[in-house]
Amino acid sequence: MPGYALVGLHGGVRSADNRWDVSLWVRNLLDKDYYNTRSVSSAYGVVLAALGDPRLFGVTLKGRI
Repeated sequence: MPGYALVGLHGGVRSADNRWDVSLWVRNLLDKDYYNTRSVSSAYGVVLAALGDPRLFGVTLKGRI
């Protein structure tokens, strides 16, 4: 299986008093198709594979009391 690279980014800001922070993130930025696992059954010759996650992005908000 040839090699591949996945790109992820994460950035955010935090308040000066550390009471809250906000971050934006993305996983698999280039939407690369890849396998998490792949194997061949020795008994039947069947290939078993699990695909990796597609592009995923979101926002994380954190607050402290």
